[in-house]
Amino acid sequence: MGIELSETHHIVHEGRLIFLEFTEAPLAEPNDCVGHAVHVPALEHVQSELSSHISAHGEVLKSLATAIAIFGPDRRLKFFNVVFVQLRCIKPDSLRNEPLINEMLELLRERRVLPEYVDFPAFKQEQDRLFVSVLERQEELMHLPDGRTLRRAELPHHFGGLLFFFEDVTDRLAMKRSYNTLIEVQRETIKNLHEGVAIFAQDGRLCFWNPTLSEMWTLEREFLEAEPHVSNIIEATREFFLDTDDWQDRKRRLVLQITEGSARNGRLDRLDQSVLDYACVPLPDGGCFVSYVDVTNTVGVQRALEERNIALEMADQVKTELIANLSYELRTPLNTIARFTDLLDSELLGTLNPRQREYVSGIVTASRQLTELADVYETFQHGDPCVRKTGSGLGLVLTRSLLELHRSSLEIRNDAERGTHAFAYFPIAEPAPIATKARVTE
Repeated sequence: MGIELSETHHIVHEGRLIFLEFTEAPLAEPNDCVGHAVHVPALEHVQSELSSHISAHGEVLKSLATAIAIFGPDRRLKFFNVVFVQLRCIKPDSLRNEPLINEMLELLRERRVLPEYVDFPAFKQEQDRLFVSVLERQEELMHLPDGRTLRRAELPHHFGGLLFFFEDVTDRLAMKRSYNTLIEVQRETIKNLHEGVAIFAQDGRLCFWNPTLSEMWTLEREFLEAEPHVSNIIEATREFFLDTDDWQDRKRRLVLQITEGSARNGRLDRLDQSVLDYACVPLPDGGCFVSYVDVTNTVGVQRALEERNIALEMADQVKTELIANLSYELRTPLNTIARFTDLLDSELLGTLNPRQREYVSGIVTASRQLTELADVYETFQHGDPCVRKTGSGLGLVLTRSLLELHRSSLEIRNDAERGTHAFAYFPIAEPAPIATKARVTE
């Protein structure tokens, strides 16, 4: 042929397998040539090592959890692993004859494991051009008709051709969508809270806030969107705090409350007469969640109730003193009247006629009734503290006392529809005689 040719082969020499390189070269005379064989142990060793590495590399690719397919420079499938067969839903027997990439695409289209393309022939031509245009790794997402999403990556192979990677990222994308949705829901929820919310990162810079915080502390949105440090925010809200000589120390303590990572809560009384409840909660990522609640109205109502309670206690004390004085002022003349009436009734100073005895008896009865009423006042004053403070039961106590004095009865009826009713029964008595000046004289 007029050119020099070389080939390498293994032969058995003296019972040992050796590797020889055979070379044939043409001579000057036509149809004449000369040949020789050279033992090349170094080349044999290199080829053996290369074969071992290729075999080991193939075993590693087969054991990977990622689907892999290798196409040679001739566009034929040279290698695939089990995951590729499972992911692409292809029978292994259909891949044993090393199909071309165009044949592989047709097979995948029949199995409906390729995205739906409007111009499929153009897509096949584009895939064929990858063998001469891809110089570095490229990635894309493939959305299959069955709802799955595959991440495909292709890169040049060192022996020529292309190396394809396929990975099912459906669950990962679904989880990412769920996570993003959850984050957005949380953001919208926090933005619409009535509490002022601020989230600080681990370095103390503001990373999230809601409009209520801006309104509560009169901070500009542009200032908050710049993600200021907590020290800058405290300095911007200095007008709400009492201006003292130790402001820097107080500022340092406020910064530590947010950055030291410990939970705390408390109440702030601001110079604008508003009151805020705050809470600092450390976050797992090293940040801090701070919330503010305006409790000015609640504190105002609480203070009003406390003042009213003090007024009620003072009124109760005045009532107790009044009852005590009333009991004393009532009992003193009653005792005098009772003593003189008893003296007259005993007729130690003289005999009484029937009319006089009737009058004295009436006075004795009336003085006893007033004495018993004074006893009721003392019972109310020194009795149950709940009765003395609330007044509950006082009407019932006085009613029963009056009924007992007049020898009457009390009936209480409970009705599910009409409620509870009390009925008092008094005996009918004759009209009392009207005392005249003449009768008194008698």
